[in-house]
Amino acid sequence: MIGSRSFRLKSAVAPLAVIALATVLAPTGAEAAIFASAPKDNAASLNFKTTPGVFSGRWISRSIAISGDPKASFARLGLGTSEFDLVEQGGKITGTRPAATRGKTYDISGVAVYGPRRSPQIVLHSTSEVAGKTYDYDYFGYLMPSWNVSGAQPDTFMGTVVRTDPSAPDAAAVVVSFIATRAPEAAAPAK
Repeated sequence: MIGSRSFRLKSAVAPLAVIALATVLAPTGAEAAIFASAPKDNAASLNFKTTPGVFSGRWISRSIAISGDPKASFARLGLGTSEFDLVEQGGKITGTRPAATRGKTYDISGVAVYGPRRSPQIVLHSTSEVAGKTYDYDYFGYLMPSWNVSGAQPDTFMGTVVRTDPSAPDAAAVVVSFIATRAPEAAAPAK
C-alpha cells in the first residue's frame, strides 16, 4: 500500500517537475525558439519600445470583425476607421477622436502600463453617439514590437474593443479587434 502511494505520488510529481524545469529553461518573449533557430548572420529579433510617452500622437485606427470563417473577405470584416489624438503623461492618457459629425470630437481617457522586456499595454475609454444613441467604448491593446531586419516600421498598437450600451446594461455587447498605426506626420523620433 505504501509503495503504491509512493509510486502515485512520484508519478504525480514528475509532470510538475518537468513543467517547472521547462518553465525555467524555456525561452521567453523575443527569445522564443523560432528566433534562436535563425542563422547568426541574419538573426531576426524584436525591439520593444518601453519609453513612457510612446502613445502620444495621432493614430489611425481600423476596427475588424472577429471571425473564424476562413472564407470571410477582408472587405466584409472591415468595420470602419477612426483617429485617436493622444497625449500620454505619467502613465495617464487623454485625448480625442473625431465624431461622424464634422467638427465634433469625443474625449478619450486611459492609462499606459510599462514593464521590462514586454510590450507596453494601453487601456482606453471613450463614448460615441451612433444613430442618436450613446455607447461606451473600452479598448485594451499592446504596442507591437518592431523587427530589426526591416526598414522603418510605423508604431502600431492592436487589441480588442467592446461597445456597450449604458442605457441597456443587459443588452449584448459588440466586441471587435482593432489596429491603430501612428499617422506619418506624427511619427515619433527615432530612439
